[in-house]
Amino acid sequence: MSRRALIVSTLLLLAGPATMWAQRFEVAPYVGYRLGGTFTNVSDPTNPAVTGLKADNSLAFGIVADVRITGTVYIEAFFDRQPTTLKADIPNNPIDLFDVKIDWYHIGLRFETPRQDEPKPQGFLSVTFGATNFIPESGYSGETKASFGASLGGEYFFHKNVGAMLLGRYVATFFNSGDQYFCLDEGPCFILPSSTTFHQFEISGGVSVAF
Repeated sequence: MSRRALIVSTLLLLAGPATMWAQRFEVAPYVGYRLGGTFTNVSDPTNPAVTGLKADNSLAFGIVADVRITGTVYIEAFFDRQPTTLKADIPNNPIDLFDVKIDWYHIGLRFETPRQDEPKPQGFLSVTFGATNFIPESGYSGETKASFGASLGGEYFFHKNVGAMLLGRYVATFFNSGDQYFCLDEGPCFILPSSTTFHQFEISGGVSVAF
């Protein structure tokens, strides 16, 4: 084998792992708009007119990280925060109660279409599990509950390592029946007489960086 052929062969062998490594890890900060969600059939011992609690729609922001385990399957983890306001859902007259941050902490799997050498849109589907954390900014107690998430989206890498991401995400948070929530310090609590699911949807866009 000539020296030139040996050099070319060596470079190709080194380029293969380098290309694979460039696609093994992705991180994407993003911003989005989240539909707030509603607790139904809530009992407020201080106000019998209250029929539920709901969170305002508002902007959200987060970051998602993916580690490739096969050609099209990734382990995915994300954090997402929505600063919003929780309201007492009184018919025709909702009342602001307190500001709250609603955080998602999730991990799961992401399935994507095969990557191409040339720039090309890629689709993906993610299924995740984790927790939703409610952090009130006043004297109310916080809550942390189990949740399930599903995402559908796409990416376009205009450079080998940099691209744009757009996704829609749904997260369901589960609350038990008969429990007390958002209690005031040494005061009353909201009560859920039956199990309920807190549904939220989000549309987000961000920048994907691959390593």
